[in-house]
Amino acid sequence: MKIFNCILFCMLLAGVSCLDNVPGGIIPLKGTQWKLAGSVNVETGELREFQPTACAECFTLTFHSDHEASGLSVWVKTAIDLLDLRKYMNHDISEARWGGDPSLRIDGDRFRSIMISIESFTVTTEELKLYHNNKTEYLLFKRIQP
Repeated sequence: MKIFNCILFCMLLAGVSCLDNVPGGIIPLKGTQWKLAGSVNVETGELREFQPTACAECFTLTFHSDHEASGLSVWVKTAIDLLDLRKYMNHDISEARWGGDPSLRIDGDRFRSIMISIESFTVTTEELKLYHNNKTEYLLFKRIQP
C-alpha cells in the first residue's frame, strides 16, 4: 500500500508541475489566432522565416480552448495541446491544393518535424513560443488581431 501511495503521490506531483505552463489561468487563449513569424535561435536571436510568407492561412494556429489549437502549414493540418505536448496530430492535405510545388513542401516538412518535437512553450498576450531542439530554438507565433 505504501508503494501505491508513493506512486500516486509522484504522479500527482508530476501532474502539478505540468500545470506550470497552463495558459488558461494567465492568458485566455480560446478564440485567438496566431501566425508563425519563423524559427528563432535562442542564442543568436536569428529568425528564419518559413515559405510561403505571402500565404495568409499557412503556418497558423487557432485555439479552440485555452490549451488546444489546430491550424495549417503548407500541406498539413495540425493540432497541438499545450497541456500534453506529446499529443500532436497532423493530417496530410492533397498536394493539388498547393499546386504540388515541391519548394513549398520543404518548409511544410520542417514545420511538421518541429511540431512533433515541441518540448515546452511560453505565451504572452502577443507571442507564443514553442521550444524544440533541446530548447535551443523556438517557433515564434505572433497573435493575429481580430
